[in-house]
Amino acid sequence: MEAANIATALILIVLGLLIKHGKMYNAIAGYNTMSPQEKKKVDIVGFSTLMRNSFVIMGALIIAVHYMLEYFELFYLIPFVILIVVGIGIPVLLFRGRKYNRN
Repeated sequence: MEAANIATALILIVLGLLIKHGKMYNAIAGYNTMSPQEKKKVDIVGFSTLMRNSFVIMGALIIAVHYMLEYFELFYLIPFVILIVVGIGIPVLLFRGRKYNRN
């Protein structure tokens, strides 16, 4: 289970960095299907910064919570770390990201 949590966390961190610094904006759901006129109304730099920050925080939290649960010997909760962190992180990202779309 440790390998799955660490791998998921690293994927989230790398994906967040690639979207922001690698300018992989087409990896953002919905943005790649917008017309050029709609894309002009989106603050993609701000939204990609929000995505990077959110993904890096979610990745770091998965790692931190995993080892915290291991330290306190709460092994039965470890399989739910990804579900809880991503389950809370994605809705927060979507809610906060609405302000960057002016369409």
